[in-house]
Amino acid sequence: MEKIILHKLAFKKIKKIAKLMFEKEEKEVIGFLIGHFKDEFIEITDVIIPEQSANRTSVQVEEEISLVNALIKSNKKGTNEVSVGWFHSHPGFRCFLSAIDIETQIYWQRVNPRNVALVYDPLNKEIKAFRIKKEKDSVQEIPIPLKIQD
Repeated sequence: MEKIILHKLAFKKIKKIAKLMFEKEEKEVIGFLIGHFKDEFIEITDVIIPEQSANRTSVQVEEEISLVNALIKSNKKGTNEVSVGWFHSHPGFRCFLSAIDIETQIYWQRVNPRNVALVYDPLNKEIKAFRIKKEKDSVQEIPIPLKIQD
């Protein structure tokens, strides 16, 4: 089974921005995940926080150029990172994909079937990774094992 390796520095960024946005304005946060697709796992090395609009229960990206710029920079540095998915916070609501999140993840999986969604709850200090399995008349949220490492 495929798993996700989340680098500790990327996780620290997620935790920091999610906590800050909730404590300061009681808002969710969203971002892009960058890293590498390996044979048996997905490696998340960094996160990009784009301009966004948010409230307590929803968040929306206002621009995607920050992701493009990060990938260009990575290419120039020779690290050749790619977009591997997206993340957002659910402060106090635990980790799951809402109906809107499921539609967002379906879009990301159309771009690349291996793309993932991370959900972080800064109040319960919980993080989970998901992918969507879509069948004829149903959609299933599939949890993906996640390991945080240096």
